[in-house]
Amino acid sequence: MAQEQPVVQVSRLLDESGLGAFQIRLLVWSLFLVLIDGYDIAAIAFAAPSLVRVWSLSPGELAPVLTASLVGILFGSAIFGWVGDRYGRKAALVTGNLLFGVFTFAAAYSGNLQQMFWLRLLAGIGIGGVIPNVVAINAESAPRHLRATLAIIAVGCVPIGGAIPGFVTATLVPQYGWPILFQRRHCAGRHCDCGHVWDAGVDKIHDAASAQPSGDGGARCRDPACFQRAC
Repeated sequence: MAQEQPVVQVSRLLDESGLGAFQIRLLVWSLFLVLIDGYDIAAIAFAAPSLVRVWSLSPGELAPVLTASLVGILFGSAIFGWVGDRYGRKAALVTGNLLFGVFTFAAAYSGNLQQMFWLRLLAGIGIGGVIPNVVAINAESAPRHLRATLAIIAVGCVPIGGAIPGFVTATLVPQYGWPILFQRRHCAGRHCDCGHVWDAGVDKIHDAASAQPSGDGGARCRDPACFQRAC
């Protein structure tokens, strides 16, 4: 008969460990992710005046493009919320970041309203997947008394990210044109991945948990792989 693996109480272990380097590193990378997320949400608004001029549009014709990413966010939040619950937060965050990174970069090369609309819609699905999973991964990885605090801090850079396209518009768009708004975001986003931080933290938590006795309270896990699935 196979020997039963010890029960690991994840929530109690996190409460006893307190705020550590793993949570801080995860929070820092989460701030980078939501900073880029906020940038992407606002970038199209700052590109709009240039698009109206270059494509000879009336302001009303641009309305579907301006709302496309918001519609995508609506569906992306639900879709990637489920992905995070089913396959893990890391998988949802990496996939969402890659999705809106690729389609945002492609938007820099769109030639008409139809192309821009669909690219912004698809990018919005990825954008919508980041914020709920950033909140969840920070809350699930924190001690009980800090869960709400870390979750709120983790999404605090969204409005800050939304202000950055204004500086890009003032400094770079006059020289390079509106596509630079979407190209600059891609250069930053492709280097931002909190997956390796999470992997390192999971290893440390599991090593510490192996020495913990089982008890009655807290979340339980008999398999090291469940850390990956849970968060």
